Amino acid sequence: MLPDTLPVRWLLAALAGSGLLCTSAQALEREELQRQLAAPAQLQGSFEQRHWLEDQQSRLHSDGRFLYQRERLLVWRFISPREATLAFPKRLPGPRDEVEEEGLPDRELLDELLPGRAEFSRHLVDLLGGNWAALEEDYVITLAGESDDWQARFSPRAPPLETQLGELLLSGDASGWQQMEIQGANGDELQVVFSSVSPMVDESLSDFLGQWLRVDSDATEEDAEEQEASEDDDGTVMAEELDPEEIDEED
Repeated sequence: MLPDTLPVRWLLAALAGSGLLCTSAQALEREELQRQLAAPAQLQGSFEQRHWLEDQQSRLHSDGRFLYQRERLLVWRFISPREATLAFPKRLPGPRDEVEEEGLPDRELLDELLPGRAEFSRHLVDLLGGNWAALEEDYVITLAGESDDWQARFSPRAPPLETQLGELLLSGDASGWQQMEIQGANGDELQVVFSSVSPMVDESLSDFLGQWLRVDSDATEEDAEEQEASEDDDGTVMAEELDPEEIDEED
């Protein structure tokens, strides 16, 4: 009896480890995890970024603070290697969208602070907020671990040579996400470690966050409002830089 059952157990263990065995418990875990990530309305905290650039065979380090408004916006405030602010709204142009040249993001800034991650930034708000249904068109999603030590892997559906999307790995515990990793098809790697994450936003930064929450579906109207708010703004962008002095003046 025992010899006959061992191969079956080994097969089930192998299928579970490879993600090929999908049980109702796994499906419930994903729903529970998504509800957990969707709970706080807004978050703040610190981050550390570590890049490996395969072509250049070099490593880049950066760190700073972040503000996150669920379903709306992620604000990345870099402290090093230099002070800069990037804002990633939820509605961003996709790879197949037609975008006017003047509406493109500041590629130089993105390449410096988030090298090779322009396409990835399109998914940031949904990824961190647990709105994973919005990512299923581009990614296959698999879960591993327990509720207090979990990993969510997002693997591009298209072959590596046909996509600019890298494999995403979001991990955390019962309190929320703790780390995010990206492995690009070209060998580039990005690791972001979050710390001091809190559901409360500092009052001194609430005005700054508030100005970015006025997201309008009308791109033309949004362009006009942003141009009035900042002299350096180029219109509808994938990521925008703000001068820290402008933030202080608004506070």
